[in-house]
Amino acid sequence: MNARSLQILLVAAAVLYIGVARTRLTAAPSLATGAPAPRVASTRGRILPNSTVSSALNVAVHDDAVEFSIDVTNDGPRKVEVNFPTGQTHDLVVYDAAGSEVWRWGAAQMFTQALRNTPLAVNESLHYTVKWQHPAVHGPLVAVGSLTSTNYPTETRAAFRLP
Repeated sequence: MNARSLQILLVAAAVLYIGVARTRLTAAPSLATGAPAPRVASTRGRILPNSTVSSALNVAVHDDAVEFSIDVTNDGPRKVEVNFPTGQTHDLVVYDAAGSEVWRWGAAQMFTQALRNTPLAVNESLHYTVKWQHPAVHGPLVAVGSLTSTNYPTETRAAFRLP
């Protein structure tokens, strides 16, 4: 391989790398709130391309708290290993109708700085429950539950209303 061919190959690789990095940075979905949801909501999360892991988010509104349940399931044909960069496995964020962040579960937590790997068999699920005590906001809200995995990140949204 001559120097000119090597130079063309390196430039093509750099362009491809920049395109992939830019796609990953701009792939975040927009926040859509829609009509008010019932007091209990459930949605199925989006499945990322080439992903075998999906998620679902359930929201239950109580008198003095809101309970969120995040279920992550391996829908693929074989066992997967879910990798986490820290002790945090999931997060939950609540947004108001204007799209402003109202509450984030992970902001009040402390997590270990250790890598974690969790095996997930076929059709096996991980279940996480988060409680928001004494919310001070009212009206239509959107909860976004996410798996903080580096290799199988998922995100699930559910609209709900606080009286």
